[in-house]
Amino acid sequence: MAFRLAADDPVRIRSQSGEAFILEFADASDREVAELSRSGRFISFLAGRAREPGRTRLEDIERKVAQAEHPTSDRSGAGD
Repeated sequence: MAFRLAADDPVRIRSQSGEAFILEFADASDREVAELSRSGRFISFLAGRAREPGRTRLEDIERKVAQAEHPTSDRSGAGD
């Protein structure tokens, strides 16, 4: 019966010892995420991407946001 209920909405199940679990329908994307998280090759790919240099430094983004919020402030960095 819990499986039929979980097809529509998550079902909270409590064990006799008081532990709580959630039973919910797993769609194709859930299965894909689970499979990819167990893939050493994919994790290595992500680690490599994380080591690549970024295109825009966070400090540059913060400065541009601050300038946009306060357009009359000093723009000594203009000409980027």
